[in-house]
Amino acid sequence: MIAKLLLLTFVGLCTAYQYSYEYEFQNSRPFNKTGFEFGAWEPNREYVYNVTTKTMTALPDLEDYWTGIVTHGYLVIRPKDHNYVVAYIDRPMYAAFNEYLPRGYRTELARFNLKWQPMPFSSKPFGIYYNKGAVKGFYVEKTVPNHEVNMLKGWVSQLQLDTQGAYVIKSEFNQFPENNTLTGVYKTMEPSVTGECETLYDVNPVPEFHFQSHKEWVPQPQWLEEDQHVFHVVKSRNFDRCEQRMGFHFGFSGFSDFKPNTNQMGNIMTKSEVTQMYLTGNWYNYTIQSVSTVNKVVVSPSLVNSQKAMVYAQVNMTLNEIKPFEKYPEGPADDRQVFVDLVYSYNMAHDKKNFVRPANETDDSSSSSSSSSSDSSSDSSSSSDSSSSSEEEHENFKISPAEQYKKQMKEVEHRGNRNRRDLNAFKEKQYYEAYQRDQHRLRKQNNTSS
Repeated sequence: MIAKLLLLTFVGLCTAYQYSYEYEFQNSRPFNKTGFEFGAWEPNREYVYNVTTKTMTALPDLEDYWTGIVTHGYLVIRPKDHNYVVAYIDRPMYAAFNEYLPRGYRTELARFNLKWQPMPFSSKPFGIYYNKGAVKGFYVEKTVPNHEVNMLKGWVSQLQLDTQGAYVIKSEFNQFPENNTLTGVYKTMEPSVTGECETLYDVNPVPEFHFQSHKEWVPQPQWLEEDQHVFHVVKSRNFDRCEQRMGFHFGFSGFSDFKPNTNQMGNIMTKSEVTQMYLTGNWYNYTIQSVSTVNKVVVSPSLVNSQKAMVYAQVNMTLNEIKPFEKYPEGPADDRQVFVDLVYSYNMAHDKKNFVRPANETDDSSSSSSSSSSDSSSDSSSSSDSSSSSEEEHENFKISPAEQYKKQMKEVEHRGNRNRRDLNAFKEKQYYEAYQRDQHRLRKQNNTSS
């Protein structure tokens, strides 16, 4: 009798505990062994993300007049299994602007009366494929234009998060977050729309009082369960080390230190990209709350002046809602789909339609080797200069005209008694003479090679 009473008491306590747990954490993740215990997604749910992008340019050293374009839409994700989720873009819009922004790219564009227009977008569903929790690429219908696929790559790249070491670069200094250590620092060679490049991960937990004062970091805090954490992940891209580096360049063969699409491209351009992500959960089973990626390119338009131009691009993605979805997610049909990676793909000059191309049909290999080919061409051109006439022996053709006459031009700029017209005329004369020498060298090289 006593044993029966103890058994009933134990069952009652278990039932009461389970009821209180489910009541307190109605949004908790179901415990399962189907593969969904790893990664960002749960079955039978629909994730809706609010995505905004802006790309803008200006000469901020002169005046903060910026011109650019902003887009807005919703990324809807429906998990099919732990390695495949179906997604589509809902209500994409865009607006162009040309405004004076007193705070530069930090100015909120919402206060301007932007003329939003529907974006010409097919919004066909596509399937994102995961490998060990990291995005490998996605499947899309064959009839989707290449420029639309590139936009999808930019959006899907925001979901790239390597928590299980799918793209990790082996190093004794790598440290992944674990149960006892919530911080981590490690490097990966992971793909995104800007290339397959080395990425430094810096992971830190966020105190509760900190993210509560920044609602944009964790817009849906109800998905944070007991004994779970908020992670802040900072990803910094190193464009000097890439397996695939996408970039088109023309006319920079005269620069000895110019490597296209790297962190520092001579004295002409610099490039940087940083992504900040906020997750709730644990390191292997989490919910992506918000993502923000900033890409900056700083350019010296005149090559010699101190004024800099900037191209600023930012993508913000925040979790809008998670709701039940009991239907079977349907992606592109098997006989009408192609697989593409995340790296940007250029249009083909001979293809008027420019539909999406499979990953193995892109010109990634030729584009990624553009820097090495440009270096070799500059080396060959510089070797041909050794036979130049004696009157040009004092010139150094291995550096750009801007570098060659940099000191001389600075002396002219410091002359107070010279007007602007004389200064511009002097620069134009020097550049014209350098241009003539470049043309002479190229003609000589072509005659030698033929």
